[in-house]
Amino acid sequence: LDATAPDTGTYLITAYDNIGDNTGDYTLFVQRPNNPTNTTALTYGEQVRGTITNGALLDTYTFSGTSGDPVLIQMQAAAYYSQLRLYAPNGTLLQQATEGLFSDINLALPASGTYVLMASDLYGGNTGAYTLNLFIPGYPVVNFTVTPSAGNAPLSVQFEDISTGPPTA
Repeated sequence: LDATAPDTGTYLITAYDNIGDNTGDYTLFVQRPNNPTNTTALTYGEQVRGTITNGALLDTYTFSGTSGDPVLIQMQAAAYYSQLRLYAPNGTLLQQATEGLFSDINLALPASGTYVLMASDLYGGNTGAYTLNLFIPGYPVVNFTVTPSAGNAPLSVQFEDISTGPPTA
């Protein structure tokens, strides 16, 4: 369920099974898409490893973005259908991806600010490990070769810049 409360105040959430004739334990998880709590900050280009420990829970991440920036977000689940939900700084759902073990979101950010990303199991009942990546397409990858790479001191070496992506200067 993804809903917006129209006013401030106290609300009642009623939980029951689909048919209404079973009893038992359940998990209820509530998270705000704007100004959420218990989040982990994401860094562009840095892989995050997480674990869904209860299928009904969402792992919530934040990252800063600038209007117009292209972003690519990827989630690879180990043994369940992954689900990503990306929310704008104002709490509006921008995109949801549920494509199997591997899900990705690829878009240009509509506004500057802090974005919220929720990672979960699509069906809410599975658990397991996952990896999460946040990229700016064309993000620079620094790489050099050195010749020679070994020898006796003093050693004269040459470096060649084989980096890719902007910036070029």
